Amino acid sequence: MSSTSKRVTTTTDRPRETGPWDSALAQLQKWDPEWAKTCLTMTEGATRDEILMVLKMASILSIHSCALGGPIVLEEASEASLDAAGVGRAKRLKKAGERTPAIDKMRALKQWNDSWDPLVALAPVWADQFMAADVAIYTSGVFSTKEIELISIALDASYTHM
Repeated sequence: MSSTSKRVTTTTDRPRETGPWDSALAQLQKWDPEWAKTCLTMTEGATRDEILMVLKMASILSIHSCALGGPIVLEEASEASLDAAGVGRAKRLKKAGERTPAIDKMRALKQWNDSWDPLVALAPVWADQFMAADVAIYTSGVFSTKEIELISIALDASYTHM
């Protein structure tokens, strides 16, 4: 079966297309049939793109919890270690051509959060790559900015225990 073909599987009271997820869904049904039914019910009416976008957002936002640690690292680090980190940062920036296009794009989209500045100070290339994934979420067109922010609030609260 090709990766684009779909198979109909009976999981609730009626057939449902699951495609490449058949084996995972079948295993989930064996382990916990009630949970499998709940999962299918929660996604009822959601498009493939919407489900995929929420999964992408969850993975990206799980990394946002690192932003909580950045200021603490900078505050607790000794001056010597910050100087050494600055040398490393300069090398990484030079290697990247001193450009951070994704960070610039997030700022242009007015989606930049100043609490991310320590991440840029500590690892500018990594932070830019991370922000490139964020830009893709905001520019995908799957959800409106308001919907993205609401989903983000829910996910961020779950990761940071706010």
